[in-house]
Amino acid sequence: MKRLFQQFRNDWPSYIFEILVIIIGITISFWVNEWRIANEERDSEKRLIHEFHENLAADSLNLFTDMKLIETGLPAYDTVINTTVNWQSFPKDSIGKFLQFTSIYFSFLSNDMTYEEIKQSGLSRLISNKPLLADIINLYHVDYLQIREINKIESTFILNRMLPFLDSQLPVHVTDLFLESREQQVIHLSKLLKNQHFINLLKSNYVIKLTIIKAYDATLQKLRNLIHQLKTEEQNL
Repeated sequence: MKRLFQQFRNDWPSYIFEILVIIIGITISFWVNEWRIANEERDSEKRLIHEFHENLAADSLNLFTDMKLIETGLPAYDTVINTTVNWQSFPKDSIGKFLQFTSIYFSFLSNDMTYEEIKQSGLSRLISNKPLLADIINLYHVDYLQIREINKIESTFILNRMLPFLDSQLPVHVTDLFLESREQQVIHLSKLLKNQHFINLLKSNYVIKLTIIKAYDATLQKLRNLIHQLKTEEQNL
């Protein structure tokens, strides 16, 4: 025992050195691992920010395209409801196009891939700009949800009310009106305009589409702001 103690006294510097080497090695390994994880998380954050930017840019284009299409068709409602119009002076196929416009509905399909990824994987923690993250979540939870609800109202109205009425009043399906002569188209629309139920449907459809435009426009403004923020954030990472 005495000899063992004496040996320890003689060799303790080397023991301390070995312990220090182990501690330093563990510390360096820990730092390297932390550095690697931090780099991986930063790369993941950059990817998420980039993908959100691309997704919202595509959503913005889709919303803008549909909004402009709706806006283009709306002025015809006022014209059609005015029964004193001389339909013979209208451009070719305009009546058929209008009736088709009254019987279509719009559905906004957002690109939710990246949003669903952060929801299911918990990767939202990697986005360091928390106010930006909150705005993204609010876009999907509030604005997109509101648009889908309005789209649902429109599709239900078209499928359950407008199309059944047109089917009951027109001798051909509304999509086949282009095959009819101008005279026949004028006859069909003139008959419809004498029906107060059709006028009421037109007015309801008009209000719904105005509501869609308002919702689309408000969401587009938020999208443009978010796209700008995402681009700036991506450049700063």
